[in-house]
Amino acid sequence: MNTKKDSELEAISTERVEATPTGERLTRTEVEPSPDIHATPTEAETAQPPREITATWTGARRTPEVKVTLAAAEPVLSDATISFHTSKESKDHDTHVTLTVRQLDGTMAARISNDFGEFTKHSNNGPFNLVLVNASPKNQLRSGNFTIRIDPIGNDTWVFNFFLNLGFSDGSHLSSGADGLELTDERQQQSFGIA
Repeated sequence: MNTKKDSELEAISTERVEATPTGERLTRTEVEPSPDIHATPTEAETAQPPREITATWTGARRTPEVKVTLAAAEPVLSDATISFHTSKESKDHDTHVTLTVRQLDGTMAARISNDFGEFTKHSNNGPFNLVLVNASPKNQLRSGNFTIRIDPIGNDTWVFNFFLNLGFSDGSHLSSGADGLELTDERQQQSFGIA
């Protein structure tokens, strides 16, 4: 009876026939080499769809077929952008804008803080890239929130639309947006859900 080391079994070819301890033949067919269940998945592996592995016993017994589906890891935040359309009230050149994206538990995922210069009436500005603070899982951001805050020098009223786009390691997206938002030196901040 031959026993093989785990490291030798990891590199199983597309189809391989082995003898079992009882003398039966085992045909093992895999889409990819056997995964190491103790290994930490890489970003490339987390972006893969679920895989099926089929094992078939042949010999004196009937041939049962076992299918195992390995679940793909939750995609993580890979980019975040914001775009603005200023409508009837412009943003002054020195009004500071801070944008934060937070997970459901309040952990910050992405942020940007900048004056951006003047946003004139009826203009489009952006997209601007937010700095990723954490590689947040999509399921934590799906019910998270986005906050926009202005800190003007003196008086300023800014009326605008915005569109926030969050991209993930699997190519999917979440977003947030609003039309006709008005922030002023007296009402400086507002938060929104992410869907």
